[in-house]
Amino acid sequence: MSDVEIHELSAAYALDALDASERAAFEAHFATCAICRGEVIEHRQTAAALATLNATAPPPRVRERVLAEAARTRQL
Repeated sequence: MSDVEIHELSAAYALDALDASERAAFEAHFATCAICRGEVIEHRQTAAALATLNATAPPPRVRERVLAEAARTRQL
C-alpha cells in the first residue's frame, strides 16, 4: 500500500470501517504519523458531533409497543 493510500484510510479507521488487513497496515503507519493521528481525532470528533444533531427521544408509546411486541415474540 502506498503512502498516499495509507493516509486515505484515516476516516475509515476512525469509523471502524477497515477490514483486518487494512486495519493492520494503518495501525502500523498510525504509530509513527502525527498527521494521521490528528486526522483520526478530528474524524471521531466530527462523527460524535453528527450523531447528536438529530437525536430526539421517541414518543413514550414507542417503548410500550416495543416491549409489548417483545413479550409476544417467541424466544429461541
